[in-house]
Amino acid sequence: MSKEVKRINKVTIVGTLAEVGNLVFKDDMVNKNNEKIVGAITREDFKKPAFVIDVDGQKIGVDVMPTYKKKVDKETNKIVDNDRFQALEKVMGYEVGTRVKIDAQINVGNPYMGKNGVVEPVSITAFTISSSNVPSEDYAEGKVSGYIKEIKNETRGEDEDETGRLILDFWIVNYDGTISPFPLVVEDDIAEGLSEVYSDGDSAILDYDIVVRQVGGKKAKSAGFGRKESKIVGGFSVTEYSIFDGEPSLDDESDYYIDESDFKKLFKEHKLKVEEAKKAKADEEDTKTKRGLGQRKSKVEVEDDDDDNPFDDWWLKFS
Repeated sequence: MSKEVKRINKVTIVGTLAEVGNLVFKDDMVNKNNEKIVGAITREDFKKPAFVIDVDGQKIGVDVMPTYKKKVDKETNKIVDNDRFQALEKVMGYEVGTRVKIDAQINVGNPYMGKNGVVEPVSITAFTISSSNVPSEDYAEGKVSGYIKEIKNETRGEDEDETGRLILDFWIVNYDGTISPFPLVVEDDIAEGLSEVYSDGDSAILDYDIVVRQVGGKKAKSAGFGRKESKIVGGFSVTEYSIFDGEPSLDDESDYYIDESDFKKLFKEHKLKVEEAKKAKADEEDTKTKRGLGQRKSKVEVEDDDDDNPFDDWWLKFS
């Protein structure tokens, strides 16, 4: 970048612990930066969050980074006890129902190929969790600085009908100076006002709510003979980051301003990561194809295709 850009990336969550128990101490975990530091608290199942917080009925997953028992003191360069480890060790003893306040940040994972294309997973990573002096009101809010690549209308369905909401193609600056996409939504009641304040290419500091929204899964109509309604709802939930306020667009005097030419350079570097992820997936599929999956030969003999095969058309729909 033409200058060092400062970054804002803060999340605060206040609520009640709804799920615990996915943190574990692994005494054989070795710090990749210092092999003398061994033993860390980490997630037992990396497919699940470390905690789930109930915020006014919304279930929000929160991760933690692996936290080692020891650390290197920056002043003395000696290995000393890690205060954060001791704090997290205390948190491991919290029970469901404990009221907590969490200070965290947004993390965007490296791109990889999912079933429907490139995925860059967004997660909330805590750096402090406390059960002391917790506010009485539940909330989950964030503040972030970054670059608005594009403001576009949200559409849904095959006909791409506009919903009235906006999607901000928003990019945040990471600790290492790279950038990552952090998509934000704008509800229809403030969409017009936001469009008057911000344009494509603006740098901005934005405030947002963390909102868990249910997609699909409407309750079926009762058959009329039950003694109570089922509380089970189908569909799935998605976590959205919904803007509710922000500061006026930033000029080049701001520490958080990102120059357009700098962004384009960083965006090209990010595209290389995406292309690497695509290539890695393609190479993996190619290797699977060449080596096959099984450990023995199939006994099924394949004959030439029969034009009268009644399953031909059916198969084409899925191929």
